[in-house]
Amino acid sequence: SDVTVEASFKKIEKVHVDDVLKNDYCTISFSETPVVIGNKYIVGKGGSVTIAPVDPYCRVKVNEELPKSTITYNKTKVINDIQISTNKFVGGWDKTYSANIEFVVDENAPTIANITKTPDQEYYNKAYNVSFDVSDDIAGVDSVYYGTENDITKAKNATFDSASGKASFTTTDGEFNGNYYIWAKDKVGNKKSTSVKINIDTTAPTIDSFEFSSKTLNACTHGTYASENIKVTITASDKNSEVTNSGAKEITFNGETEPVNKGKAEFVLKASDFASAKEVSATATDFAGNTSQITIPTSDNSNVKSNLVKISNIAPTATITIAENKKDNLVSYDAENGIVWFNGDADFKVVLKDDQSKNGIKYIEVTLNGEKIDTVKDSDNNDLKISDGENNIDFSELQEIEKTIYVNTALNSENYKKTGQNKLEVKVTNISGKSNDTSINDKLYI
Repeated sequence: SDVTVEASFKKIEKVHVDDVLKNDYCTISFSETPVVIGNKYIVGKGGSVTIAPVDPYCRVKVNEELPKSTITYNKTKVINDIQISTNKFVGGWDKTYSANIEFVVDENAPTIANITKTPDQEYYNKAYNVSFDVSDDIAGVDSVYYGTENDITKAKNATFDSASGKASFTTTDGEFNGNYYIWAKDKVGNKKSTSVKINIDTTAPTIDSFEFSSKTLNACTHGTYASENIKVTITASDKNSEVTNSGAKEITFNGETEPVNKGKAEFVLKASDFASAKEVSATATDFAGNTSQITIPTSDNSNVKSNLVKISNIAPTATITIAENKKDNLVSYDAENGIVWFNGDADFKVVLKDDQSKNGIKYIEVTLNGEKIDTVKDSDNNDLKISDGENNIDFSELQEIEKTIYVNTALNSENYKKTGQNKLEVKVTNISGKSNDTSINDKLYI
């Protein structure tokens, strides 16, 4: 038999809503104020959105999902159509409107990258500029901070350009050894932190010592002398700061700069540069760029007594003549055979000069028949000791360019043959270590 079914259909009204968050049909509420970018509503970690119908409506459905009295999302969700109904259990839907929004739960912190210190060096003696990139692809960067303590509540705002994503700050210019901390926070509260090592050393290093070495080195109060190149080893340290010490990097001495290796640097003072006396001094520079005070070698910090240096290889001269008071004893002089005859004691005048190098006389050595004479006469006929029996007396501090002595055979009778051949020799050495040997003749007869 024929069955007749009667059904009635209710047309769902499609409505337009200017503001999806403000309408007469349902409430859309967020657990926190969202960041709105276009049709995206963004909340932070743990955030949610709740959709509930407004009286007289009692049910809601999103995107053809199961209807509920209220719907809550705590994960990212695209919300297209929202339908509402006055029927609590079954039945058609009264209203439908297109929300077309995306609910986004942003759990990602911003990114901090490309941290650069200017200047790009481990130590510096002034403030650094620190620059870096900050980005956040979802909610966007809200603020950037920095500080010397790992506590964001004590941090300062860094300079940040949202258009370029560039951030920067300037450190203190005082001494510092540690980390600068950096934070970036996005607009929904996610934070990223990192740090950069900063070493600021404003304390200069020191020159500690000088060591001069040469076979002919002569350290006087009025100058440092030699007849050949002088090697100079200089030590430096960087230990005066209570905060951070970058370490001695290089030493500059006599216009030349050498790196410090194990606390030392070596230099050579060349004879060609010190034919005339010149003062020398040194400075040390640390890795932060601090330079020490100008330091000169003294008896306190070196094995020399003066920073005035002279290198000369010009020898002194010695001239031996017969003293006026003993010329009566001169019998004859055979220049051709180099023979001088005396009939009694011989007295010789010896003139010592260093008038070419102008350094001065250091040692006087007189031998008669190969035996050293310890005492001679000076120009005032006073005894002048030139040897203590083992070592020559050092006259360097007198800085005498010319000196006259007298040698009398009578005063040295044990060293000469009263009858026969004798030989008188004089060796003079100047302050720079150059010597000259002179003898009266190969044959001296009495």
